Amino acid sequence: MRCKIDEQYHNIFMTHTYRMDLYHYIYSTCPEKCYYNFYSNPYFTWDMNHPELNDMWGWYNLSKNPNITLDIIESNPTKPWDGRGLSSNPNITWEFIKAHPELSWDWNLLSIHPNITWNIVHANPEQPWNWSTLSRHPNIPWEFIQANSKQSWNWDGVCMNPNITWEIIEANPEQLCKWLYISKNPNITWEIIKNNPEQPWNWFYISMNPNITWEIIQANPEQPWNWTGISMNLTISWDILKEHPEQPWNWKLISRHPNITWDIIKEHPELPWDFYSVSSNPNLSWDIVNKHPELPWHWNSLVVNKMENHPIIQKQQNQTHPYTMSTLEYWSLYH
Repeated sequence: MRCKIDEQYHNIFMTHTYRMDLYHYIYSTCPEKCYYNFYSNPYFTWDMNHPELNDMWGWYNLSKNPNITLDIIESNPTKPWDGRGLSSNPNITWEFIKAHPELSWDWNLLSIHPNITWNIVHANPEQPWNWSTLSRHPNIPWEFIQANSKQSWNWDGVCMNPNITWEIIEANPEQLCKWLYISKNPNITWEIIKNNPEQPWNWFYISMNPNITWEIIQANPEQPWNWTGISMNLTISWDILKEHPEQPWNWKLISRHPNITWDIIKEHPELPWDFYSVSSNPNLSWDIVNKHPELPWHWNSLVVNKMENHPIIQKQQNQTHPYTMSTLEYWSLYH
């Protein structure tokens, strides 16, 4: 169904020829209002903004767009910047937050923001930090958690925190006892699991742990492996899939797996690809979408797909913005 975007909006996009393919498909094909999600996509930059269309921008999504820098925000103080969106913007600094108390900051999002460190939290205890969210923040070390034991820590989150090592878990069994979340901790290795079989490991999360390789899975068939988790494991390659078609792979998850390229999908139409998930695959590019309008693309997935693994996009993002979501961070959104 054609989006109800007026001719003026269409013409403005048309002036940005390097995004022609992208806009053409959004304009002509996407469901009503899905284009609002596009404002958070790194394809959308501030040079596409026009004052006469202020009422059309999705300001929440635009405010969190990584192309929206502090200079842009400060140079446009009359714009209706969205505090919640800005709270997710990777360019936001603590100095900017302090300088703009008039913005409706979302402290839940700020509490997991990559620029928030434990020193900032420690120096600003009067702020409404979300201690539950801080519990899993990779900038929060175990020493800080111990020194602030009276805070409302979420021990599920602490168990997942990448600063929590197996040695810390062993030394604090009363606090760190949530095995569902310990199983998600990136420091858990096969040696730890093998040496502690009495623990109630969650095999879904163990199966998707990138420390668990295909060789480990094959060598230990007696374990209760979870094939949905294995289908999300970053060590699973096309060669493994191709050599083991008898396994109960989850093709919805395989379809958006970062190790599955467009060439693989294109060359194997006999496989049960899920195009809702293919539309989220980070190896896509808008050039691929452009060349295959006959395919059942899912537009709400496409317009927020950062397409970060595609070589062209990767090169562009590395040149224009230092903060790019890693493949592991991207994949973690789906579990």
